[in-house]
Amino acid sequence: MPSLPKDFQLGFATASYQIEGAVAEDGRGPSIWDVFCHLEPTRTKGANGDVACDHYHRLEEDLDLLKRYGSDMYRFSISWSRVIPLGGRDDPVNEAGIAFYNRVIDGCLKRGITPWVTLYHWDLPQGLHERYGGWLDVQESQKDFERYARLCYERFGDRVKHWITLNEPWIVSIFGYATGGNAPGRSSINPQSTEGDTSTEPWIVGKALIMSHARAVAAYNQDFRESQKGQIGISLNGDYYEPWDSSDPRDSEAAERRMQFHIGWFANPIFLGQDYPKCMRDQLKDRLPQFTSDELNLLRSAESDFYGMNYYTSQFARHKSSPAPDTDYIGNLDELQTNKAGDPVGLESGLHWLRSCPDLFRKHLTRVYRLYGKPIIITENGCPCPGEDKMAREESVQDEYRIKYFEDHLDAIGRSVGEDGTVVEGYFAWSLMDNLEWSDGYGPRFGVTFTDYETLERTPKKSALVLRHLVDHRKGKDRDQIEPTWYIKILKTPAIQRKANIEDRFPYLCISKTHELFAQKLDSLSIHFIKMVRILITGSADGLGLEAARQLVKRNHTVYLHARNAQRAAEAKANCPGAAGAFAADLTLVSETKRLAEEVNAVGTFDAIIHNAGMMAGPFRKTPDTGIPAQTAVNVLAPYILTCLLTPPKRLIYIASQLHAEADTSVKDIFWLERGDSQFQDFPAYCDSKLHVMLLANAVARRFNNTSVMSVHPGWVATKLGGEDGPDKLEDGVDTYVMLAEGDYDQSLTGRYFEPKRKLAEPTPQCSEVELQERVVDACERLVGLKLPGI
Repeated sequence: MPSLPKDFQLGFATASYQIEGAVAEDGRGPSIWDVFCHLEPTRTKGANGDVACDHYHRLEEDLDLLKRYGSDMYRFSISWSRVIPLGGRDDPVNEAGIAFYNRVIDGCLKRGITPWVTLYHWDLPQGLHERYGGWLDVQESQKDFERYARLCYERFGDRVKHWITLNEPWIVSIFGYATGGNAPGRSSINPQSTEGDTSTEPWIVGKALIMSHARAVAAYNQDFRESQKGQIGISLNGDYYEPWDSSDPRDSEAAERRMQFHIGWFANPIFLGQDYPKCMRDQLKDRLPQFTSDELNLLRSAESDFYGMNYYTSQFARHKSSPAPDTDYIGNLDELQTNKAGDPVGLESGLHWLRSCPDLFRKHLTRVYRLYGKPIIITENGCPCPGEDKMAREESVQDEYRIKYFEDHLDAIGRSVGEDGTVVEGYFAWSLMDNLEWSDGYGPRFGVTFTDYETLERTPKKSALVLRHLVDHRKGKDRDQIEPTWYIKILKTPAIQRKANIEDRFPYLCISKTHELFAQKLDSLSIHFIKMVRILITGSADGLGLEAARQLVKRNHTVYLHARNAQRAAEAKANCPGAAGAFAADLTLVSETKRLAEEVNAVGTFDAIIHNAGMMAGPFRKTPDTGIPAQTAVNVLAPYILTCLLTPPKRLIYIASQLHAEADTSVKDIFWLERGDSQFQDFPAYCDSKLHVMLLANAVARRFNNTSVMSVHPGWVATKLGGEDGPDKLEDGVDTYVMLAEGDYDQSLTGRYFEPKRKLAEPTPQCSEVELQERVVDACERLVGLKLPGI
């Protein structure tokens, strides 16, 4: 698997108009998108951003999602008309708008998340568009943009250290002023547009955006960089193009020309301080504005720190022999999704134009870095799943296509970095949540969080829960997946079992709304909440431990495995796809058990720890460090050591056995140091060890006030430990493991004993005797010198 840099950062991205809502609240002025959506509703499928995702009122909830997803960074945009309602350099500032973005920034920092701020993500103040045509006035627009940028630096720059001037100026210029598909909808080739000139306006707007970027960067470099010590760049979109016929040099030229029209148009002046690409000058001639010498000098002095790359897909380019019309804006060629041989460029997503092409993404990264020489930040990358626009929530959250898309594109980054020498410093997934997809309305769902547009409830998709792990795994870091939110579990009551495929239709849904509302949609089914948890299961290379881990992973929990050596740990990880990691430690050795505790604590606090490791049959095998039988070392001493050293979890589960009833109740010489190997018998020793571990569990229950401590007899099942003749069902024991790990019981209970099928049972009376409990604790403490916390 290709590696990512150790300091590689993960984030999620949004844009103000797509998520904020509250368009007429707290002094915000209208933007061109407000007007476009309301005056041209047929061009946005009747959608608008009046409410959108209501992020303005749900800010804290959304920032909590970022924290739960393990985000290092959050890229969001400031609504220009929220902070300067009329937009101009002499127009008043809206302090309520400033206050909102202060809350966003401070909320990120409070959660350990680095804010990345985009100054312009397409929502130009309508006041500027009406006053002088907005971006069509090159001189006025750049002056007003500089003032707006300076205001943001002044008010937010003490905390914001990463600025993006513009998002996708190509889209602004072409979709807004050539095709008319986006606000302000100007075009001479779109029958729905009543104004515009496709042959000239996009190129005028492009220059206005380039010079506005330059002035904003120059202002930062001159007056703010030294004191604020931040970075600034721009986000450019652009596909990678391959020739339709790889043997035809005209198609190869067309592919390169298309990328120059798409990327070089902005990147050459901004990053190289040069004129537009020659192929653009050759085709567009005097319709492409000239740069003055002063403007070129400004561009060369306005040095950016990074190249923000928005990448989604790639295409094939086929040359045209006929002359380019004046309305052409792509370089006189055809864009195709299959080549001459009929091979598709990639696997289709939920949008016809977006195909997954990770190999071409790698070529794109390498090409851009070699051309422009700036560190790259992936400021947008993502996709909707096939058919997701028609999916209900329970289908959308199972977004395997999106996960594969993320995996493949992260690997492409790793290959470009590792093999081609490209510098890529971070990755923003688009998007944090489903939102208004501009002129496509609320159909395409790019989010890693499902948005219910009727209730505005957020539901983390599976991709949100695994992306952090995908990145960390490629960084060589076994960091756990972050707790996402509340999960619904459907109870297996007889009434539910009568409903066909109910668990296929509604599998462990992740929601943040009250279960009563959702229950109405499930025909009054009995449901309750299960919280995503982090779980450690010792001895989980096979048997009950491995199967319990598999079931918990299926339920989207973060599960760590354990085996006695590295080979067994690797096998366990392979046999439990989706497990967060696997520790290797021989629990017969005190030193290795202590090391395991250190490694587990380094991951963080666990919600549940299952002391599943156990030994039953076998001769007296003296451990080299303590001289006790390996059986008692694993069954009793190791759980004691781990309990002493691990950060106390919410739930501790000790694996007992019905055979504790066959034990010697005197509880003497529990480590066979007096009797020695001549008197050792493995079956009685096993029975004794199970009584001793139950006594230990009850001693812990008396000490750990904030931990629910349980013992469980999982049944005599056909496992390596239990042999082939076990009469009980494996799934009955595993079901109890899962219940206890999830906390799916009255957690005021502690010091109790469970049997298979979640049955609460009563152990032998000796288990409740405090004197016997303390004998076990004292024996362990004397042997290893560790004191059990608590009393």
